[in-house]
Amino acid sequence: MLETLSVRNFAIIDHIDLSFDAGMTVLTGETGAGKSLIIDAISLIAGERANSEMIRSGADKAEIVAVFSAGGDRLAAILDKYRIESPGGKINIRREITAKGNNPIRVNDTVVTLAQLKEIAARMIDVHTQFDSQRLIDPANYLDLIDGFKPDVTARYRLAYLAALATYHASLGAFRDLVKAKDELAGRLDLYRHQLDELDRFGLDPDEPKKLLEERDLLANFDKIDASLREAKRLFDETALLENLYDAGSELERLASFGEAFARRKERVRDAYYELDDIKNELDKALRELDFDATRFTAVETRLAAIEELCRKYKKTIPELVDLRSERAAAIDRNDNFDEYLDKARAARDVAFVDAASRAAELTTVRREIAKRIETELMVVFGELCLPGTRFSIVFSGDAPTDPDHADVFLETGVDRVDFLISTNLGEPPKPLSKTASGGEMSRVMLAFKSIFVKSQDLSAIVFDEIDTGISGIVAKQIARKIKSVSAACQVIAISHVPQVVAAGDRQIHVTKRETKGRTVADAATLSFEERVTTIAEMLSGMKGSAAGIASAQELLLNM
Repeated sequence: MLETLSVRNFAIIDHIDLSFDAGMTVLTGETGAGKSLIIDAISLIAGERANSEMIRSGADKAEIVAVFSAGGDRLAAILDKYRIESPGGKINIRREITAKGNNPIRVNDTVVTLAQLKEIAARMIDVHTQFDSQRLIDPANYLDLIDGFKPDVTARYRLAYLAALATYHASLGAFRDLVKAKDELAGRLDLYRHQLDELDRFGLDPDEPKKLLEERDLLANFDKIDASLREAKRLFDETALLENLYDAGSELERLASFGEAFARRKERVRDAYYELDDIKNELDKALRELDFDATRFTAVETRLAAIEELCRKYKKTIPELVDLRSERAAAIDRNDNFDEYLDKARAARDVAFVDAASRAAELTTVRREIAKRIETELMVVFGELCLPGTRFSIVFSGDAPTDPDHADVFLETGVDRVDFLISTNLGEPPKPLSKTASGGEMSRVMLAFKSIFVKSQDLSAIVFDEIDTGISGIVAKQIARKIKSVSAACQVIAISHVPQVVAAGDRQIHVTKRETKGRTVADAATLSFEERVTTIAEMLSGMKGSAAGIASAQELLLNM
């Protein structure tokens, strides 16, 4: 869970240090006081993008630091992947926002990317904003919502599907390229045959130029090489080098019994003797074999000139010409045996298509099972949120893949198309959620979704930014109780203007703003019971000091 949050030089916040506990914490305050800035700060900790406009005027940088207690195995696995230690089971996230755009992010003093921060934070906290409600009424997001209900399960099936899809796309592309190449090759076939014949007659060898250059250098410097070899042989023979070295080894052998060091030296001398003896034999052999062949020298020069001319003609190196020869041979072979190649490419495409379709079907089956569970759990929650007659269903559509030559049916998310249908009035048929839910109903639908997703994702904290918008009366009381019930399994931090929701909180942080030295500054403080009574009374009655409001506030606090 989120334990502490420190915010410095962030918009109208000069500095705020907040502590949080388990259960439900409610943020209250007048509009514009800075409540949303605290949520924005938490959102940055959760991986939202930052910009320099967030820096308080006159400051060089803004800084946000949050400390979480470590989560479960999923979080531990991610931290281990990025080699981030969590001493004492704490996760310290620090973000800096600078005017220059250099915005370092650190998790337990380890620098991470924004994407890595998102991955880590996603296992700890979920921040609900008004944008989430927009996502809920956008069918483009429905598959992600379903997959997010059981992310570990669907991730396996999605990865398997994407791998099969990549293979299918590659095999389909190869098949289409082959068909296309047949027509394109027809006009160039004579040229390809001529080039292949010329390259074959030339006898390409990638190592030949190097070997020929070495041989030319040897022949061109025959006299120098012969003289040096003879001088080296003379030095071996006239200085009795080997004989003296052998005798030195024998002398050291007599000393071997006087210590290991002498024995080692004797072995080194013997090794040197055998190595030099081998070199002498090689020198003798080289002298015997050394011969200047004028005819061979001319042949080498002629061959090197031919290689240079061929490379200039094709504007390629010999290794590139070897590759070109292989390409031309393969193209001609494909043309001559086109039907056979086409059959193989078609078969590979068909096999890959069947596999991709099969993986897509498996993903669909898993999603349908998850969708049924979501429907069942939502119906229970709708009843708890004063929507007893509500019917909700997740409808799958989309064409099953049938033609291996048409890849359009396959999307990155699979082959499924889904819609969320809802009816909140008895007797009315379900209609698309995106077209039917009112503001208050949408708040309850969103809360219902969040309440079941919190359990499935094993989060330790969730933030609600005015999820109770547009509700009042008995509905407000039921929403307050539902948010409170969520806090039994997951820390809840909520912004609210609804007295029932505020009263349901285990604690209340009140945000205010004041002017000091010509600047507006936001402050935040945890309220006592009496202070909570006063603020909730004002929310109920719209005035300060109302006896009826105070009585109602006390009753709410004691009974929520």
